[in-house]
Amino acid sequence: EKLYREERHNLGLAQVLFSKGALERHLGQIEEAQKHYAEAEKLYREERDNLGLAKVLLSMASLELRLDQNEEAQKHYAEAEKLYDCIKKKY
Repeated sequence: EKLYREERHNLGLAQVLFSKGALERHLGQIEEAQKHYAEAEKLYREERDNLGLAKVLLSMASLELRLDQNEEAQKHYAEAEKLYDCIKKKY
């Protein structure tokens, strides 16, 4: 993570943060997972990486469902679905 921050390699950093969030979610460290997912989301948006963004939004929605944050989960699922549809149309 430190190297990607120093080098300002946003996509690499986003991938690391996404992975950290997934691990933290698995370990029950919910607040940390949410923080890392949100940071990864921001970077994927900045880099216009739709696949990375769709994956992190899907993970965020899944976590939000577990926390009974249904409205937020629905928004993230819907956006992820649109992104996956756009990606599918390109290939």
